[in-house]
Amino acid sequence: MKWTGKHFEEVRGFPSRGATVLQPIKFKDQHYLILSSDYSFFQIFRWDEENQNFIKFRDVHVHWPRSFTALSTDQRDFVLATSFKGKTKFFEHISTVDLSASS
Repeated sequence: MKWTGKHFEEVRGFPSRGATVLQPIKFKDQHYLILSSDYSFFQIFRWDEENQNFIKFRDVHVHWPRSFTALSTDQRDFVLATSFKGKTKFFEHISTVDLSASS
């Protein structure tokens, strides 16, 4: 939402039927939103600096996800996803570098 000085205006909507969690996560200079639902995969959206908007990045399957936590060590970054009906899962974040801009 964006504040106009008098009221908030919607900037972007996400498909969120049955949503249980909307969790922002940041690794180094990359920003993400994780949106979970009891009806489908949880969705990860990545901030696109060029377009100034979140774009869909990936769908991930976890049974009835309930929370997400970012965990960083000296060398590695992880997202932990707890589940109401299954195991807690660890996912490793791997940074990508766009080499097309350098050629």
